[in-house]
Amino acid sequence: MVLLLEVEGKNALQVREFAKVEAALRGLDPFGPHSYASLTRQDGSYVQVAGGKQKCLIEKREVTSNTHWRGHRTMAASDSAVQHVLIFGAGQMTLTDDEVFTIDDVIPIWRSFFEEEPFALDIGWRDVTDVLR
Repeated sequence: MVLLLEVEGKNALQVREFAKVEAALRGLDPFGPHSYASLTRQDGSYVQVAGGKQKCLIEKREVTSNTHWRGHRTMAASDSAVQHVLIFGAGQMTLTDDEVFTIDDVIPIWRSFFEEEPFALDIGWRDVTDVLR
């Protein structure tokens, strides 16, 4: 399967190998020219990430349900009342503590999407469709 990899400030790429995706993810920097990326399937469903190595958010969109989801940790020992501000090239977003991931957390999520495998059980998804309208 071929997916479309888009990274801020770079030309879009058709990718067949996850190694290229991982390299792009590891190159993200919230204060640099490449602070967000998306990976899109042929049906239009995608995952996207913003941020960098130590702090980022992940979202996905399902075309069949026209739903947009934000990732969070289901087994987090974190305080959901704690707020984090993520600043990146497209602006800034406020996240709860359980919505903050490192890039090492994001890579296996993207690999699951790339390989059309289920996401890990410790990753949950909040419907943010109405927030983004």
